[in-house]
Amino acid sequence: MEKSATQEGGNIINEVKSSLYNYLKGLSIGMMITGTLTFLGLYFLGIEYALFLGALTALLTPIPYIGVFKSALIPTALAVLTKDSFWYAGGVLGVFAVVQFLEGYVVTPKVMSESVNINPFIIVLGLIVFGSVIGFMGMILTVPILAVIKVLLGHYPSLKAWELLLRDD
Repeated sequence: MEKSATQEGGNIINEVKSSLYNYLKGLSIGMMITGTLTFLGLYFLGIEYALFLGALTALLTPIPYIGVFKSALIPTALAVLTKDSFWYAGGVLGVFAVVQFLEGYVVTPKVMSESVNINPFIIVLGLIVFGSVIGFMGMILTVPILAVIKVLLGHYPSLKAWELLLRDD
């Protein structure tokens, strides 16, 4: 017996909700990892308020480019004003460069691929494409858009092959 259109629509909506919930969970995990790495780097450099600055970095992580710039600006200024050498400011910038590299190319693709079951390569490719086509908002919305597309593709037999390309199995 075939499902009715109402049941199928309800299943799609439930899967989209579940996928978006998993995205938010993965985003939270990525933010915690980024904040923790930033905190540890600043703490070992001896920067005051490292815990607060790590938490601020975690909160600003989802905002591409601007979040990184703003979260690095405060500890860099703090290092210049409170430390006796400009090497501390360079160290802060180094910490942010390493953490943001890891966040952008390791943590986010890995965590997001596990939470929404989308291939990390597809996520990075989506970030490039949506970022260049839609701009700033495209980068923020890449993973949720891909998650919804994956759910929709999985419900149409003629498009199932495309859904298999998105999955991280």
